[in-house]
Amino acid sequence: MTYILGCVEQCLSGSFEDKLDLLEELGLWLELANTGPRDISPLDSYSVKVKTVQAYMLHKLHWLNPEKKMQEAAYEHILDTIKIAEDIGADHVLTVPTYGFDLADNSRQLCVQNFRNISKETNLVILIEALSPKKTGFLPSLPAVAELVDEINRDNVGLAADTWHIQESDLEVVEIFDDFDVIELHLRDTNSTPPGQGTIDFRGIIKALSPQLLCLEFNGGTKMDLIAAYKYLTSLIPN
Repeated sequence: MTYILGCVEQCLSGSFEDKLDLLEELGLWLELANTGPRDISPLDSYSVKVKTVQAYMLHKLHWLNPEKKMQEAAYEHILDTIKIAEDIGADHVLTVPTYGFDLADNSRQLCVQNFRNISKETNLVILIEALSPKKTGFLPSLPAVAELVDEINRDNVGLAADTWHIQESDLEVVEIFDDFDVIELHLRDTNSTPPGQGTIDFRGIIKALSPQLLCLEFNGGTKMDLIAAYKYLTSLIPN
């Protein structure tokens, strides 16, 4: 199995060019965050590959919220993210079922129909990342979101996961990968720290994995934290 290691943009500090400099130095692909209108033209000057564009504003735009305007804004944000991904040649768009706990009465039906509709808008793969009970009241685990993906039943809708969300869900972080086809996996340690700084068994995860796309993600780290996490993970990945 060939693993391809990348990094979520929000792990990186500095200007967009600073981020791209470091990614190019380390040979990491980028998960670009769609945080709204901005200039991403510096990408043209780098060899860094954007494989996924994250619909980042879904952290605040909860598309299963009871308010119709919130639902519509979230839907439009995903469409905008798809356009960005298509324009720059990315392969995936990363979404979530929903953040938050204030949910529409018909949440599951609405979620399934939304993703089926979104999937018709593009040939890109729409990834749905499983969250944890601390982040959402709707399908708050990897097994629950895997069932959702099966119910949506579209060739270009797939499953993404996050090691910290799995741990927060009180699930076995290593053995769970025997049961689910995860396309992209975010790698972060306990309490969203860089891999190697918490209690998650990344050596076991690497051995158990089926996904080829691995993506560093953690909160509040420095450039040195990223480099240390990169070195730690690459020491575990077979050549």
